[in-house]
Amino acid sequence: MNFDGIESRLVADLQRSLGRGVAVRAGPEVTLALGGMEPTVFVHAARFDDAGGVTAEGAHISRRPVRDGRRSGIAEERPGRISVEVVCIAAAYKTVKELSTTIAPVSLLALTRERQVLVGDSGKGAVRLKFSDFTASIASAETCVRVENDLRYHRGQLRLRLDGFLHVWITTSGGVKPVEPRPVAPKPVEKPRGRKKTRKKRSTD
Repeated sequence: MNFDGIESRLVADLQRSLGRGVAVRAGPEVTLALGGMEPTVFVHAARFDDAGGVTAEGAHISRRPVRDGRRSGIAEERPGRISVEVVCIAAAYKTVKELSTTIAPVSLLALTRERQVLVGDSGKGAVRLKFSDFTASIASAETCVRVENDLRYHRGQLRLRLDGFLHVWITTSGGVKPVEPRPVAPKPVEKPRGRKKTRKKRSTD
């Protein structure tokens, strides 16, 4: 899945709010290689977790047949969650606190305004994956001090979650049919080998 739609939206809104003095980057936190220890924010839509086809109310989701012109297939809306991490690093603890004060509300507002995100597309509409009908909320927030290559810096991490539905759309010209397993020819059964008959020698006495 590609969560660029989420990361791009957050990067744009955070960069606008934090200003040019802060570098805002998409992707997971990386090893520091920043001259002058520039305050930096990393935005990473880290993972998707499926809820097993069961909604928060306990309803079970099932697939349904769909048709799109000459194509036919299946569609379903699977409950799930996307986890988003926003990490800020700076040399001073005060800077991290100031950044965190802005990051939390800006990130929550940006995700609340988002209606749907395209996370997968095979091309020509054969298979589409959209995450929508979601609610954004803050899962956790924390700060800490780290030392890396004799460099001491402060780090703040905000975790957000999007609880919604993954809309799955799969169609083909011949319809979506399960692939029948190829029959496996049975192995020939080996006949048990009988013992060789031995002639008894006649006694010469």
